[in-house]
Formats: sequence, C-alpha cells, structure tokens
Amino acid sequence: MTNETRQLLLDALLSCRAIRGYTAEIDFAAYKRDDMVRDAVERRLGIIGEALNRATVLEPALANDRRFGAVHCICRHCLMSISRCWRGCRPRR
Repeated sequence: MTNETRQLLLDALLSCRAIRGYTAEIDFAAYKRDDMVRDAVERRLGIIGEALNRATVLEPALANDRRFGAVHCICRHCLMSISRCWRGCRPRR
C-alpha cells in the first residue's frame, strides 16, 4: 500500500471520528435543526467518499475487500439519506 493510499484512509478515518464527535450529544431532531452540524457532517461524508474512491483507484485490490466495500457502501447510502444512516449507524442507548 502506498503512502498516499494510507493518507487517504487516514483522512477517511479522521472524518468518521469528527462526525462521531459532532453528533455524540444530539439526537436526530437536533441534528436536523442545526444547519452548522448538518453541513459539517455532510462535508465529512463527502471527504470520506472522495478518499475511498481515490484509494480504490490507487489500490484496485481494495475494491475487492469486503470490509472496504461495506464502508464505501455505507458512506454512499449516508449521503443519499442521512435519516436512514442516522438510524442505522448510531449506537443504541
């Protein structure tokens, strides 16, 4: 794996952690009301998607890795439907 690919995967990981931090203390209703949080989450999802797309171009074998494919699929679905993603990805309390 190249250093560039590692950096892209690190960018994706850091964006995941940022999203978790932005949303840790709020429910979905609060998320929908807060334009700043919503914009930040959607921006980070875009970063994740772009990083994963570029990583698969640099390392085509990643596209065949089921774990990698699952993360990529989740990100695409989150961008299409934040509410569905919220229900599926949030830890249960």
